[in-house]
Amino acid sequence: MTMALCLFCGELKFGALCQCEECGEGSTGEMEIDIAFSDHRMTKKSLIALGRIVKHINESEAKPQEVKFWVFLKYIAVTCPGLLVGDFDFPKEVESEYLRIIFPPIKIDYTKQVDVNDVIDYLTGIIARVIVSDASWQAFGYKQRPRRGAFFRKFTKRERLNQEDFIKNELLIVALVDVISAMEASIEYKEARLSDDYRTLVLFGILDRLFTSKALQYSDEMLQYIENAIQSYRYADSSKRMEVLVSRGKNHLGAKSLPQIAFGAAVITTYSMSAIDLVLDRSRLADWLKSAIPVGDVNATSNNYSRDHVIKLCCRVFGSKN
Repeated sequence: MTMALCLFCGELKFGALCQCEECGEGSTGEMEIDIAFSDHRMTKKSLIALGRIVKHINESEAKPQEVKFWVFLKYIAVTCPGLLVGDFDFPKEVESEYLRIIFPPIKIDYTKQVDVNDVIDYLTGIIARVIVSDASWQAFGYKQRPRRGAFFRKFTKRERLNQEDFIKNELLIVALVDVISAMEASIEYKEARLSDDYRTLVLFGILDRLFTSKALQYSDEMLQYIENAIQSYRYADSSKRMEVLVSRGKNHLGAKSLPQIAFGAAVITTYSMSAIDLVLDRSRLADWLKSAIPVGDVNATSNNYSRDHVIKLCCRVFGSKN
């Protein structure tokens, strides 16, 4: 839900075009003005600061309310040039009231709109980095990341391929869970501007890129695997997450591969994750997401999978009703 400033009382409200619960006033009647004073254009702190200006004007002797509203727009035209589109011809009464009022100093921080596909590509890139790094595989006893095309896979033992595929898929999903957590409701996320719909779309876009690049092999079974893995890792803290990895390794690979999976989990738990990039910094991701507003439609890059099934998975992850 969009957070916006009520230009009549100075309180924050939900929805730029919605009625204010504090004073009962609705929109200004000018959509561009209403949206300009929402978190589509500036940070929550800036909206609160501008709210103080509205309240300061309301406490002045300016009458009627319409004059106070135009005095605020005059203040914006002078102090925040470019925020509102067009030139305003302010009446003399507004000009004189504006000059009479002494305004408190405030700081305005504008938000940056970013194409949602750029957000998706950035997040997909840092997720994929986990499996292309040799350090990730060295934690599990490999000298470097396995590099096998379809031809050489034919001559590799199935048992070894299953282990490599499991490690790759699990590392990807652990990183994906970090991204999901950064987008979820938390202390960090409360300041972010990713709506429920956009969180679902971003997750869909990430999975689209992973399937298209063949980092993940699409199938109905893989979708179920991903959903189960997300639920397994999602609410486990960093110390318990590796226990989940060991347990899943035992279930999927059997006891024979357990020592190697357990060794990798121990390495990941023991050593600094920032050094080998196996656990993403959720708070840093949330800060990055707070710095920009994703806009636009997701450009799906492939038709080689059921989009409807993937979207339904994403909706279930975030509890969306769509």
